[in-house]
Amino acid sequence: MLPACYENNPDILEIERLRADYAGLNAAALVITGGEARDAFYLFRYEGELLTYFYSASDGGENYQEYSNGYRLICRLTTGERVTFSPGDSDYYSYNRQNPHPMFSEKTIYFTKSGLTKTRTATDGWIYAEYGSGTQLGFFAEDGHLRAYRQKKSDSAEVNDGDVLLQISSGDAVTTPEEAAKAYGLVDNAQ
Repeated sequence: MLPACYENNPDILEIERLRADYAGLNAAALVITGGEARDAFYLFRYEGELLTYFYSASDGGENYQEYSNGYRLICRLTTGERVTFSPGDSDYYSYNRQNPHPMFSEKTIYFTKSGLTKTRTATDGWIYAEYGSGTQLGFFAEDGHLRAYRQKKSDSAEVNDGDVLLQISSGDAVTTPEEAAKAYGLVDNAQ
């Protein structure tokens, strides 16, 4: 059970605010390193309620890309084959604010009070949540927005293979998902 002194803990309140702020973003670029998703990035943008996004990942020389304009999903598989899915296809998914993509929801920035042993704000500005299991979550904000999120699986200061770092850029200056899909040759200028 969480100690009563954590109920109004300023670190916990800030972490919860940053998670809600992240889920409310209209556009962002996410760069993910470590964990199961090696060298991956996402670009997303809401057009009203509709979500458009671009995703690219590489692992061991295999590359995969995905682009959704909200009405169709175009994928380049690790084989290099390009596949398009439309509404009605079994593998078609469309996302919006009520049904957000898993990477663009508050759940991506994991935090729970269960098992939490302490929180602290480091001199470099990171807020850390530490758990009895040895897991450490880190949250870094700039200009009131979450800019980086880290999961560390041990107390080691070194980033190890199980660690995940998510870097976040947000705002209208972020490249659009369509521009990224064109740059990667997933869609052409006529689409």
